[in-house]
Amino acid sequence: MTVVSTWMCRPKPGRLDASIALLHEAAKLIERHGGQDIRVMQAAVAGSATGSISMSCEFADLTAYGTFTDETALDVETTTIVNRSAAVDSPIIAESAGIFTEIPLDRRAATGRGTIVAVYMSKPVPGRFTQALQLASDAFDLLEAGGALRSRLLQATMAGEMADTHVSVVEYESNRAFGAASDALMASPKGQKLMETITGKDCPIVTLGSQLYTEIHL
Repeated sequence: MTVVSTWMCRPKPGRLDASIALLHEAAKLIERHGGQDIRVMQAAVAGSATGSISMSCEFADLTAYGTFTDETALDVETTTIVNRSAAVDSPIIAESAGIFTEIPLDRRAATGRGTIVAVYMSKPVPGRFTQALQLASDAFDLLEAGGALRSRLLQATMAGEMADTHVSVVEYESNRAFGAASDALMASPKGQKLMETITGKDCPIVTLGSQLYTEIHL
């Protein structure tokens, strides 16, 4: 049961390089205390969130995440980083944090890791959880057939107003690959049927939003 911990922040005007440097320092501490697959991404096309930065790391389960937070709470260097990020002269403005748990789907997912990540947020209609999972699985199959590298469905475990939100995360090797997979989905009969379901009155989910991120290499 993979757990993904995320932190969202926004660079202050003219402080992007300093923001990335601060997150680079934070990534080293996260890795030291057991955080895995640490990634930093900037929202490229995300409505009002455009320009914000997401930092994430993963854990095997919630116990591992809890161990991580207990350890970092006692780490002086971590406390220093947290204080610096909240200081008046900090290069960033912290916006939110969340814990997300991966929902296993009965499908053979594509492998690989891309530098472009599409994020789709939704909530299952009450009583339609199983159908919501099937819809995500069908969408992932079509996108991966069109070139997506890896697709995962996460559920917000602790994330404020996002509690119980489903987050579909789909990775691509490039913006061109994202466009090609999206074109292929829209042009295929199965893709058109999928879109008809998503926009129809009997859809098992309520769509909340979508965002496109570009990875920042630390």
